[in-house]
Amino acid sequence: ENAILSLAFLLLAVLPIAEIALRAAAGIGIEGSSYLVQHLTFAVGILGAVVAAREGRLLGFSAAALLEGATARIARLVGHAVAAAASTMLGLAGMQFVQVERAAGRILAYGIPVWTIELLLPAGFALIALRLLARSSEGIRGQALALVLAAAIVAAFFALPFSPRGFVAPGVVLLFAAMALGAPLFAVLGGMALLLLWGSGVPIASIAVDHYGLAANPSL
Repeated sequence: ENAILSLAFLLLAVLPIAEIALRAAAGIGIEGSSYLVQHLTFAVGILGAVVAAREGRLLGFSAAALLEGATARIARLVGHAVAAAASTMLGLAGMQFVQVERAAGRILAYGIPVWTIELLLPAGFALIALRLLARSSEGIRGQALALVLAAAIVAAFFALPFSPRGFVAPGVVLLFAAMALGAPLFAVLGGMALLLLWGSGVPIASIAVDHYGLAANPSL
């Protein structure tokens, strides 16, 4: 992961310089250079988040740090389980987006389909979810319990017998509670966006569309 992230960051820095040098020296450029740089920025953002999850350095605001003993262990388990559920849902939204992009058949450069780079979105959130579950407890029993809790939350997202709007308020309360228990802020913000979109009848893939659009923005 470190090597892939370093390579992406190196290419991100080298490509614009190489483009300038080639145009000045030989009057030629690199196919889709700016487009490649935009998608490398997107890749670095995703890979950086995956590494942050590995190192336990995802940004969060936690009152759980004031707790001790069994109470702290329960708070950590619940907070990480909710965050893993939110990350899983963000990954599913990303997969829906990738499926649409694959059908569109857009090409990045040199015959590389755009969807192959966008696949980092669901893959990254899946890895983050797994690492959150791994950090939810020191023991396998606690991690298994966190997995069951996260799976139950994801299942509820799809299988509740009432209108999605009825799940928004309790879902928001759950996310705020999870934030206090140590859930990373990305999961709280992303989870809230998913809830509000879902409750309004908007496809959850739209959050992945916005994520991609912002991370691959030319201004960035």
